[in-house]
Amino acid sequence: MSEAVRKRATRTCFWAHHSDIQAIRRYIIPSGCTEQTAPRFQLEPPSILEGYVSAKTSAFLMKRTFIRENTSPTTLIMHTTVFLPPHGDEMPLNVCAADLAQSADPRESNAGLDMLDSLLHDFNRRDNHAVVVS
Repeated sequence: MSEAVRKRATRTCFWAHHSDIQAIRRYIIPSGCTEQTAPRFQLEPPSILEGYVSAKTSAFLMKRTFIRENTSPTTLIMHTTVFLPPHGDEMPLNVCAADLAQSADPRESNAGLDMLDSLLHDFNRRDNHAVVVS
């Protein structure tokens, strides 16, 4: 499943000034590894703001805030994507799990894979569907 959603979003790392982080927070939909959602994946909340935005919002934020792409230290990670839930809604848990499963960090990757496995198990048990995972 993780392979099926690869390239669904473009992940970009930024350095953002701490005063801009609060402003950016209003425009970003939290990912699976943020203060709000990390406990669901049994992860510690990171000090990095990470979430999903549209291409339009990403361009807006790059013009209106002091953020710099690929500059250390990373304080902001944006996943630019076409699919976004309605404003104010959270990103679906399975999307966050798939993104974490693709992380280079072994703890995040394992947390994502574990959540995907759990979601598939619950789906099979609840709906009596047979889902084949290859």
